[in-house]
Amino acid sequence: NMEVFFHGGISFEPYRDQCKALIPSYRMQYMETYKANAFSGMQNTYTFGVNWNLNRINYTHTTKTEAQQADTRAALLNTNFRLALKFGFDRVSYMAAYLDKSIAAKAIRNEECPYKFVQTSTGEAYGSLVTKASTLGKSTEEGQDPYYDPKTAMDYMNKAMTELKAEKADISFPIILALMVDQTDKTLSAQASSLKQSIEASLGGDVEINLVYVDVDTYEGSSYLAEGPKDCDWDISTSTGWGADYSDPKTYLNIFSINNGDVIRTSMGLEYEADGDAQNNAAIEKSGMKQYQALLDAADAITDDMDKRYEAYAKAEAYLLDNALFVPVQTQGGAVNYRVSRVVPFTRSYAIAGISSYKFKNMIIQKDPITADEYEKAYKAWLGE
Repeated sequence: NMEVFFHGGISFEPYRDQCKALIPSYRMQYMETYKANAFSGMQNTYTFGVNWNLNRINYTHTTKTEAQQADTRAALLNTNFRLALKFGFDRVSYMAAYLDKSIAAKAIRNEECPYKFVQTSTGEAYGSLVTKASTLGKSTEEGQDPYYDPKTAMDYMNKAMTELKAEKADISFPIILALMVDQTDKTLSAQASSLKQSIEASLGGDVEINLVYVDVDTYEGSSYLAEGPKDCDWDISTSTGWGADYSDPKTYLNIFSINNGDVIRTSMGLEYEADGDAQNNAAIEKSGMKQYQALLDAADAITDDMDKRYEAYAKAEAYLLDNALFVPVQTQGGAVNYRVSRVVPFTRSYAIAGISSYKFKNMIIQKDPITADEYEKAYKAWLGE
């Protein structure tokens, strides 16, 4: 994604769309010229995923009736409905709208906290603890999609429909979900279309995803720059990303805290419980966020045994994933995308939190671009060390 760049006091913002349009053609030219040198990088520590607006109050961009609004709210508060969406979403195809198909799966992330972010005293990866704690019976390792399964998605949908009809006799299907899309970004538009296609196909017409195309200011004001639920004008969002601030699972999992989480208000449509109204607090209760908070608190209270702390956080994350309160999708696409470089691989310092990305100490630059084979050999040697 291109940000606003300044050079000599001149803003390049007016040229952003033109630059974006040129990127695909230039990428193809370079891939052909340097095909022996292009290699795919490693995942970084950023996680992006799908959020649900669990208590939507802003309907500025919508054509839904009040009855449809109520039906959507009820559906998103149902665990089986959220799981149906999770299992009906083809994330590899979604990533192939941005990356080359050959490496689309490499960007997939199945946890909020990266699989190998920390490890126990015996060397077990944190992600392995999450896999063990999960009730879904799927590996949460990165680089693969263990969830996409239309049949399982439909099974969850049938359970959800039974529960929702018992709870709300007048509920009407399909459930309509609005997904806001930046109309200036072709990649986001293609990915939104992919998400819509796979979920609607998986759920047999019981869910309809409406793509709401808006200008970039409206899009960012309702997502990354949102100041609270009043700005969250959508039902489903792919605009949540987070990276590590310190080397502990809390840095990722506390963002969903109903007490002080960084994204609870901007990406889930909820106020902190103490500040919210009755409808807000009912949404927190029914969604399962209170149980998640209890697991967070239990993990954070363990400060004298890191193995037990990691295990407790893994239980909290497994609860988040098993109830599809958040659906991790990917690391930053640019991290794994094909690249060409003259930097000798792994010569500069490395840190799991990505801090060293901005440091150049020990970096060695050679005259010619490294080859893909050279990178693979260096990568294997680095892993071994």
